[in-house]
Amino acid sequence: MPSPFARLRLTFPDPALERDWWIWFAAERARVMRSGAVVLLGAMVLFIPFDREMYPETSGKLLVIRLFTLALMLLAVPSLFGPRSKELLADHGQELILYVCLVTLTGLAAIGWVVAPVVTDERAYAPLMALCLTVAGLYSGTGLRFRYAAPLSLFVTALFALVVELRAHPPPGYGLAVLTFGVGVNVLGLVVSWSMEHHGRRAFQRARELDHERRRSQALLLNVMPRAYAERLAAGGGACVDRLPDATVLFATVVGFDEATADHPPIQIVVLLDRLVATFDALATVEGVERIKTIGATYMAAAGVTGARADHAEAATRLALALRDATRNAARREGLQLQLRVGVCSGPLVAGVIGRTRFAFDCWGDTANVAARLDGSGEPDRVQVSASTAAKLGAAYVIEPRGAVLLKGKGAVETFWVERAEPAGEAA
Repeated sequence: MPSPFARLRLTFPDPALERDWWIWFAAERARVMRSGAVVLLGAMVLFIPFDREMYPETSGKLLVIRLFTLALMLLAVPSLFGPRSKELLADHGQELILYVCLVTLTGLAAIGWVVAPVVTDERAYAPLMALCLTVAGLYSGTGLRFRYAAPLSLFVTALFALVVELRAHPPPGYGLAVLTFGVGVNVLGLVVSWSMEHHGRRAFQRARELDHERRRSQALLLNVMPRAYAERLAAGGGACVDRLPDATVLFATVVGFDEATADHPPIQIVVLLDRLVATFDALATVEGVERIKTIGATYMAAAGVTGARADHAEAATRLALALRDATRNAARREGLQLQLRVGVCSGPLVAGVIGRTRFAFDCWGDTANVAARLDGSGEPDRVQVSASTAAKLGAAYVIEPRGAVLLKGKGAVETFWVERAEPAGEAA
């Protein structure tokens, strides 16, 4: 059974999570910690005139104590405000602010030791108010964690009481006032400090959960659309549809898939198709070509839809030939009669995301229609391209005119077969 004090420890059970919390806490509280250090430094300076007014008989000694304390406090300034302060605050922020607080309290204790013998009735409650303000500041104004602020504040209260007991001649009832103020301020400070850190840890967990959900949503979007469109959609930039002056669309159909898998269990067919599509996706990623969708045994991809690129036709053609080779390998591996038929066309295109609750990335226009027709009118194990694509291909390809082919809705269209050009040495 967990200890009733387990919640007071404010520690995540996972050390890695605790480390992440520290880094997050340092980033969130960096301004508070720096401000707290500035306030402590400023107070040490601003109270110099107060010393001369309230304790003129000891003001010389108090000035020496304050200057020495300031010198020690200033040692932490480069770490808190220097060029590496972000990294140092993440790793040692609490230790740095604890050092500043300890130096401040030690200086105040020394000041108390000097002024305690000369405290009179009318000046007795000024140090008490200074104690209360100091303790309250340690809890809420320095960014110091609960585990450090609590013992430190209890320590300074006990130290103040000890100084009063050993050095002062307090008025009647002053000891009870010290005890009442000290206990009250510390109890209130404990509650405030614990609550601040507890809510900070909960905010950290919520931030992690939100970040996890954001990453998950981003990953889901990237599964159905290119990164550029996913980022635009997540940013809420309105309609994500673009007119592209020049891009290339590829349609590839696995010929004989239905016949070859007719005698296989449905789950085996799905597994085979999944492996083949995964291979196609990996090849598309290598070429920088976007997979648009799959329709049964047909694979659609496009090059140049996520940013202008001069080689979109060559990228799509390289992918077409790579997909054909991958299908050959899969057919040999699985012992099936499978071949790939590919159609490629280049030209203007409209691409974007449609849908409101279920998003889909797609391409529209005559270029996409012609690519689909070239696939349908092609031959197994061959890559058929339009004249617009053939004109963009370089010497790395052998382009063989096929002649005019009747395409539905287009009439007679000149098309070409494409193969890789053999290296000069092999051709010889």
